[in-house]
Amino acid sequence: MKNIKILFFLSLMTTLIYSCEKENNEELVKIEQSAKLSKADMALILFGSENSRSGDLPFVADFNIRTESDLVSAEGGCYTVNVRVYIDNTETGQSYQVANDNVQVGDCPDQNRTSDTESCNGTLSNGHNVIENGTNDHFCLYEVLTRNSEVYNQYLNSISELVN
Repeated sequence: MKNIKILFFLSLMTTLIYSCEKENNEELVKIEQSAKLSKADMALILFGSENSRSGDLPFVADFNIRTESDLVSAEGGCYTVNVRVYIDNTETGQSYQVANDNVQVGDCPDQNRTSDTESCNGTLSNGHNVIENGTNDHFCLYEVLTRNSEVYNQYLNSISELVN
């Protein structure tokens, strides 16, 4: 009888250990899969969808958008600033750079602003000029700043801290 109890106990422990291990592996696979963002997912996070309601995109709440900028050069009253936009996965800590271009702020001379992708260059509503810098990110900075007011406001705060 004592042997049966020991055998039962060992069987139960083996089953519990296997179940916990399997569950942890399934959670790990789920996190690894969710850590990969397609360009379409990035677009939904950045721009939303005209056809979607907030309840249709529950995963979007797991991401934050942030903007960073660094001063590249300052000549007279013209400042060239490199601006980057990131999407951060709050569950995994993974960060995705989605846009990276330069912006001219202040009293800058007009330059030839041609580009392979003309939509990547443009003048923002505040007069700052976005200039493609040759990086191959998922989106053009000009597009992100003109289509997402949250990112645009982060950009303005970031620029203000650098230039002032």
